Amino acid sequence: MEEKNLPFQFEDKGLAQNLLQSVGELLKDSDATEEKEMVKTFLQKISEAMTFVAVGDAGVGKTAFLNRLFGGAVCENEMAQSTMGIRETKGGAQEAELQVASYYVRHFVTMEAMKGISVVDTQGLDTLESKECIEKVRAFIQKSDVLFVVFDALKIRSLHVWDFLAETSPEKMVFVMTKCDLADEQTIKDNRIKLQRYMSEEGIDAPIFSIGSGSDADVEELRRYIREQILGETPTLTKQQQNMQHLEGMLTALGSSFSLRKKQYESDKVILENINTEVDGFLSRNESVVNRLKGELRNIIASQIDAYQAEIISKMDPLKIRERCPGGPSEVEAYLGAVNENYRNIMNEQISATTQDAVRKYCADLQDVFEEATGFFRKRQNLLDAEDQFYGSLAKSKKKMLYESDTMMADLSQFYEKLAGASEKLFMDVWKARGEYDAAIQKKSKKGLITGGAVGAGLGGVGTAIAAVLAHGALAAGTAAAGTAAAATAAATAGSAVATALGAVLWPVVGAIIGAVVISKIAKKMAKAGAANDMWAVYDECVAEFKQEVAQIKEEMTEQVMQTVTEIFDREVRSMDNSFKDFRMAVNIDSRNIPLLESKLQTVQDLMEQIGQLKRDREARMEADALNLNTMEGREENVLEYEAE
Repeated sequence: MEEKNLPFQFEDKGLAQNLLQSVGELLKDSDATEEKEMVKTFLQKISEAMTFVAVGDAGVGKTAFLNRLFGGAVCENEMAQSTMGIRETKGGAQEAELQVASYYVRHFVTMEAMKGISVVDTQGLDTLESKECIEKVRAFIQKSDVLFVVFDALKIRSLHVWDFLAETSPEKMVFVMTKCDLADEQTIKDNRIKLQRYMSEEGIDAPIFSIGSGSDADVEELRRYIREQILGETPTLTKQQQNMQHLEGMLTALGSSFSLRKKQYESDKVILENINTEVDGFLSRNESVVNRLKGELRNIIASQIDAYQAEIISKMDPLKIRERCPGGPSEVEAYLGAVNENYRNIMNEQISATTQDAVRKYCADLQDVFEEATGFFRKRQNLLDAEDQFYGSLAKSKKKMLYESDTMMADLSQFYEKLAGASEKLFMDVWKARGEYDAAIQKKSKKGLITGGAVGAGLGGVGTAIAAVLAHGALAAGTAAAGTAAAATAAATAGSAVATALGAVLWPVVGAIIGAVVISKIAKKMAKAGAANDMWAVYDECVAEFKQEVAQIKEEMTEQVMQTVTEIFDREVRSMDNSFKDFRMAVNIDSRNIPLLESKLQTVQDLMEQIGQLKRDREARMEADALNLNTMEGREENVLEYEAE
């Protein structure tokens, strides 16, 4: 028999495998657990060979029957001795025979039509003795896609067959009566009735086919039945048309969900672009603000230190020291130290006031950015439903992220609003709480929202620091009753001197203009000189030493303050970025994923179309064959009528 006449062609198997693999990739990161499992099952099935198994007692003609059905692939010699054990025939790259077990031989053939097919021929069930072989036969029966139960048409016996058929679906059974060419019509009729009775007693409802060794018409009838009634139109994909429809329906729903996800991404991208515009505008406007502040602070430091240096040098005048400090070195040290402390306080107050003013303006501008961004978020359309079967968890995750980002921005906006109009003292209280709040947020924002954790989740009581700070406009009266650590800490600092508080919060306290060691050293030198002439002798030495020390301190202090100012404003930029980072991350992830998913979806749709086209082509061929058959039958009838005339 030629291969082209074999009944089970697997032209769409490769397409089906690619389709299912592509669908699996498409569903990988979705919520569709049931659909994933279905596709996995389909793929496992299609990756396995279509298995045809023949069972029956010894001598009923199983091997000869299978050989006719599968074009001589099962056994080269139909007159071969009875099959011993199990012989499995599969399509392969080359002819080969593998002894799997003492009772089990696997034979590979190169016939194109046998690709994806496994044909299992078994020893007569009435002759099986090996326990292992019996169990393997049972396993093949359960695994089979089509189970041929073979009987000899000359003598129907039923001693061992039925036990093997237990727990096997009748839907995949086909009963075959062989050697019908050797029996007369009445014998075949009687034995068919007997077989039907046996089947009825076992609760089996399955077709019975009569097969002889002559014409191929009886074999072709069996092939047609298997093709149309058991395997279905697309056996390699689903084996059941309803599964194919399920897959098509799932892909339709997936396409709709993906369309919404893409629209959501496009909408979110516009929101992010608007936010980025606001942020870029803020950064552009405030770069000059920060630079101007640094310039002002440099001038304050320079002018104050220059004035301080002149003041100290004038106070080192021997005549003034002798007049004001008759008690010796300790009085000189106390005298110069008082001048030092006075200038330190003046400098701190000026730096604090200048910086506070700049921070107020900066925060007022930042508040505007947050209010705009909050408006964008609250106007956002939730196009992707949280109940979506494919992307519901993503929708929930994004909704949670937006809520937490909105909450964080609202909290910070309250801080900034209060800072913008605060008195010096209240400014320090709010700023302290602001720092504690920021630290708590950072600590609780380690995991990324889109990767599974909730960024900003669990803000819990941190946000009540705001309430504690804002409750009555001050913390000194014990408004830390909100109970948060942040608020309590802020309350503890209330009442501190402005300079000290600002230094503690914004930067390390600006210390004495020059160190106490240098002051002490100069005091001792001047006091030790004693007499006016001697004091003038060390004056120049002390002045030179003092100027050198002041120059170094001036440079260090300027660098320190510039660095601290940079850190202050950088912190607020980072805080702003943290407020938007999760939304920005989500949009960026979508920007990478959407095109990939779109490409995968298009691949799936193309494969579906190719498989559909194969199906339409098969149907067209079947219609053409039916038409040709009808035409031939009509011609034969005309000939008979003509001859009769």
